[in-house]
Amino acid sequence: MNLKHTLPFLDDDELSDLAKKISESADGVYQGVTLNDLLPFVEDEDVDQMMVEGFKKGNDVSRCYPFASDEGLSSLVKEALKDGAPEINLRKTLPFLEDDDITLISQKILAEGGSFDGLCFEDLLPFLEDDAIDEAFLKKMESHDPEAKKYAPFVSDEAFHKLAQEFASGKLKDVDLDSYYPFMDEDDIRLIFKTILSSK
Repeated sequence: MNLKHTLPFLDDDELSDLAKKISESADGVYQGVTLNDLLPFVEDEDVDQMMVEGFKKGNDVSRCYPFASDEGLSSLVKEALKDGAPEINLRKTLPFLEDDDITLISQKILAEGGSFDGLCFEDLLPFLEDDAIDEAFLKKMESHDPEAKKYAPFVSDEAFHKLAQEFASGKLKDVDLDSYYPFMDEDDIRLIFKTILSSK
């Protein structure tokens, strides 16, 4: 008997029982059935359980991400960020994560000195909230970090306005803003122009 053939005919409780058996197995296989076989059939809370348990055992659980709940993915991220956790490719999780989980990853990257699990802060830019990007961008501008240019396409109009105001007030005298004009509002560019004009 091939247990896989029964999967489309099982009810939620039976699938849940099978999911637990797979989670408890050392190799992630129960009578020839794997987590991947179950994914299209089980409830997301069962996917969550199998995903987190599988990760703790060092298994590749990336196939679970489209089927897992937000809460399950959040639990996975918290486990992955713990010291001594098994290796995981967090890059694959990014399109499925909520803002809070992306923020947790960004904090870990910063705490680790700019890189974690092969990710750097710039890798998170398409997924981060505007406030986090703006804050990091303005700090890089203040420290004259050339890496700030990578942030420009993701920076909000409000942050560029603040940048123009700081330049006009003299806080960012030596900063080269030329490469940022395509991203800035016309009024902010005029403010910069007037500031430059009046300083000569």
